[in-house]
Amino acid sequence: DTTAQISSLKELRQHAEKIPVDERISLLKRIQKRHEARLLSVPGVSGVGIGMDEARKDKVLVVFVEKLTDKLKSTIPSELEGARVRVIESGVIVAH
Repeated sequence: DTTAQISSLKELRQHAEKIPVDERISLLKRIQKRHEARLLSVPGVSGVGIGMDEARKDKVLVVFVEKLTDKLKSTIPSELEGARVRVIESGVIVAH
């Protein structure tokens, strides 16, 4: 079973066409859980989730920021454990 052998996104990318979307999302969720607290502690970061890359072809980790600044661009990694990270300027997120 290929899915049981996949332990990182790097490996996942090599076998992506064989892995169901829900398995890719499951792996991203585990990576998100390991890094979410640290990312949310960065001033200006308002959320972390899973979404699509800019080309809408692959699932990625998404970091939402109030305002995308040069400092945030240099602070937020472009990849975590092999998973690409997309940064989206969302403005202030308010719970209702």
